[in-house]
Amino acid sequence: MGAPTVTRVHVRAITVKQPYAELIIAGAKTVENRSWQIKHRGLLAIHAGRDRRVLRSLGLKPHRFVLGAVIGLVELVDIVEDHTSPWATDERYHWVLVNPRRLLEPVVLRGEMGLFTVELPYDDVGLPATGLFAD
Repeated sequence: MGAPTVTRVHVRAITVKQPYAELIIAGAKTVENRSWQIKHRGLLAIHAGRDRRVLRSLGLKPHRFVLGAVIGLVELVDIVEDHTSPWATDERYHWVLVNPRRLLEPVVLRGEMGLFTVELPYDDVGLPATGLFAD
C-alpha cells in the first residue's frame, strides 16, 4: 500500500489582525470578539491580516510577524455574549476558541471580511497531511 494521497479540503476561516492572530494560535487568547455571530462550529482557520497599524500602535515590529497568511487552526466551540475572559469586550459576541494548532508553514493568501473558505491539504483518511502542523 502506498503513501496516502494529499487532497485539499475546504476550511472556514476568519482574518484576525496581528498580534491577536498570533496570540490565538499560541493559546493565549481564547476568545475572539466580533460584532456578528455565525452558526458554524468546529474547525476554523486563523488568517493573520496584513494590516500593520495595531502592531505599530503597540510598539511591535511588523517584520517579526507573519502577515497575509493562514497561520493555524482552532476549534470554534461556542459563541456567547457574556464570557468571563479578560479578552472579552463589551457589546460583542465572544467566539470561544480551543485546541489551537500552528501550521508548519503559513499558507499565504488574501484574507476577506467575514467568514470565508480556504483550502488546506489533508490526507485521504481525513487527517492533517504529514508536516502540516508544527507540533
